[in-house]
Amino acid sequence: MYKHIDVAKLEEISAGSKELIQDLVQMFTNQVDDFNQRFDLLLKSKDYNLLAKLAHKVKGSVSTLGMNNLAVKMKQLEELANASDNSGEAQDIIDHFKVASKEGIDELNNILSRQ
Repeated sequence: MYKHIDVAKLEEISAGSKELIQDLVQMFTNQVDDFNQRFDLLLKSKDYNLLAKLAHKVKGSVSTLGMNNLAVKMKQLEELANASDNSGEAQDIIDHFKVASKEGIDELNNILSRQ
């Protein structure tokens, strides 16, 4: 049992293809630092329109990898950004993403090493 990854969903999406999972993990791993920097920049500059779009994009990425809880958090961030809400909750979600995405990547690599 993993904290961040729904293995059944990951296997369903990948149709059991280890190569596809590897490609998805590599792509997400390459994007995470950029996502983190853009989240911080967009929130700081109060560009809520682009923040909402980025949260929507990230939601799709994490959902594809079986990170269901993180997808829910990205949906919340998208909704906050669409409402131009900077109550501090958006920063909390971004901080959560930074931790959960790293832990999720570790879990995905663990899953791949067991296949």
